[in-house]
Amino acid sequence: MRYRDVVTVVRAPTAAGPDGATAPDWAVPEGSLTLTEYPGEFQPISSTEEIVGQERIQSTHKAFLPYDADVTAADRLRFLGAEYWVDGAPENHRHRGRPHHIEAFCFRVQGG
Repeated sequence: MRYRDVVTVVRAPTAAGPDGATAPDWAVPEGSLTLTEYPGEFQPISSTEEIVGQERIQSTHKAFLPYDADVTAADRLRFLGAEYWVDGAPENHRHRGRPHHIEAFCFRVQGG
């Protein structure tokens, strides 16, 4: 697979919540985030708009990354300056018995 774009995996440090469980802390300053660039492809899948008041737009995309990319469901992806939330666990794909690439669904919500 030939990758013509750059996709950045954004990872927040984890912090313990009130219940003691750890979760990504997205409230930290930008400098505390881990940014890792990978060659990749980023393709739109769908977009929906809330008709009443036209306040909210959600777009869904699929990112194609190299098989050795380190990306999890807790990460976010940046592409062309926009940030997307990874939706579910990224999927490892194989071709002819070998690791080939990773596909990750992601979404972005604008407005309301």
